[in-house]
Amino acid sequence: MTITATSIGLSWTAPAGGGPVTAYTVLYRTTGSGSFTILADPVSGTSYNATGLVPTTSYDFAVCARNGAGPSALSGIVTQATLGEVPNAPGSFAAAAGSPAYSTASLSWAAPATDSTHGPAASYTVSFRLNNTGSWTVAQSGITGTSASVTGLAHDSLYGFKVDAINSAGTNVSGSTTTATTDYAPPNAPAAPAVAPVNDGTTTKLAVTWSAPATDGTHDAATGYNLQYSVHAANSWTTVSGVTSGAVITGLSSGTSYDVQVQATNASTTSPGAWSSTTTASTYSTAMAWYGTPAGSYTHGSGGHVVSVSTTPNPSGSVGVNFWWSTSATTNTQSAAENTSRASGGTDNGYPVFTNVWGEYATAPTATGTYYIWAIIGDGSGALVSSAITVS
Repeated sequence: MTITATSIGLSWTAPAGGGPVTAYTVLYRTTGSGSFTILADPVSGTSYNATGLVPTTSYDFAVCARNGAGPSALSGIVTQATLGEVPNAPGSFAAAAGSPAYSTASLSWAAPATDSTHGPAASYTVSFRLNNTGSWTVAQSGITGTSASVTGLAHDSLYGFKVDAINSAGTNVSGSTTTATTDYAPPNAPAAPAVAPVNDGTTTKLAVTWSAPATDGTHDAATGYNLQYSVHAANSWTTVSGVTSGAVITGLSSGTSYDVQVQATNASTTSPGAWSSTTTASTYSTAMAWYGTPAGSYTHGSGGHVVSVSTTPNPSGSVGVNFWWSTSATTNTQSAAENTSRASGGTDNGYPVFTNVWGEYATAPTATGTYYIWAIIGDGSGALVSSAITVS
């Protein structure tokens, strides 16, 4: 028996005994209605395809045989329903980044219209494919509403989406499609930054460094940072945007403690992330200027070279200036064995001048190489006070 939305195939066997059959009459009615109606007469064979039926409707069928002596009694009744028509494709299909936007897409559509050749949808199936290429992967089936969320998607990626309408007759010939791009995940908060005063002779700067925050399934990499600082415990923040992996805060007050935080950013619509925990550090209280910057090539034990340093305010008591040999022009990699120190009572522009006759009263490092002289005041503030010096 072949069944479609508008037809049912019928077949039967010829009656045994009696006179020869000259024709058959096929009768039908909708199930539960009254009397039968002739569907086809005469029918010469023992099969008939009942057409022009209504989709998703149950029918009763019967057959009688006849010859010149008259018709037979009706056969047994057979009940069979037609199939439904497959639905149209859903309409108004739309997709957008969902929540969380970096791994979820929210889909919505309109129920398909019904017409003379398409039945209503009973359920829907949603599929997706990365970069809108290749085969479709079913995300959800048996959906009875007109919306769905697809989860577990890759971050910042284009996806194609398809929704198919389904009923008892089957699936729409061609589903509705659309695309959407997921978001970046926001970055994690960086760890508390490292903050220290700048050893360049000034008292108004703090250098800030930090490490990139970790990435994970809910946090993507940082592509930039914001920094904020406030006088300690004042909670009156000044924000500096668009910094990279390190920054120098300028224009601060001398000898003052500051709170500093860092915040990571990226292209996520929910960026920036959270602020780091707070690091507190103080600017130096003593400024420094230097004169007679040494440079050139020297031999271990040579002498007669002078560096002069003035400080603001004047160091109190017996505090002087320590001069250190360092292998770095950016960091005071001082060693106690290389410390040379001397203070004298001269003045320059009203300030004491601390003079280190560093070549005459203390030897240069014994190891050959390139060195720099740093001057460090008793409170820790200091500065690079030489160009590159080659020790041979």
